[in-house]
Amino acid sequence: MLEEVSLSKISRNGDKFFTEISIQNNNGYDYDPWIKVGVSDLIEYGPENGSWRLSSYLASGVVDREMDSAKVLVLPLIGLKFNQVQYSRTIVSAWIHPRLYDGNFSVPSPDYDPVKHPDTEVVTKEDCKMYIVPFYLPPFNPKLARLVAGKRVKIKFGSI
Repeated sequence: MLEEVSLSKISRNGDKFFTEISIQNNNGYDYDPWIKVGVSDLIEYGPENGSWRLSSYLASGVVDREMDSAKVLVLPLIGLKFNQVQYSRTIVSAWIHPRLYDGNFSVPSPDYDPVKHPDTEVVTKEDCKMYIVPFYLPPFNPKLARLVAGKRVKIKFGSI
């Protein structure tokens, strides 16, 4: 069983929206909770081969050195299937892409918070505070990538 990763407090609109990712366990039937984040995007990026990308951004005001909104999660998926909408919550299932590499797969550790990184700069202008973090994506974890590549996931989206 994988360690649960709750990123709602550091992800965008984590107090208003949720994305919950559960991963199929080794019995091949049940799913274990894995990742919780705020609002997410699910975008088809390889229509010719059915590839999708689930991504989530860090809270508003957290950017990388190029002033792009920094991401807290990137998960490439294949075989996406719509399961249901119930009580304004959407559920889909998919498989994590079997080929994971730095740049297409970023799942941070549970204690990840780049705002607390020593190289993060804080810029205050009038009543607006911005955090410039030293990286756009969480670091690639090859060990985790080997554990989850090709596994089935269920993803729930909704408002809190």
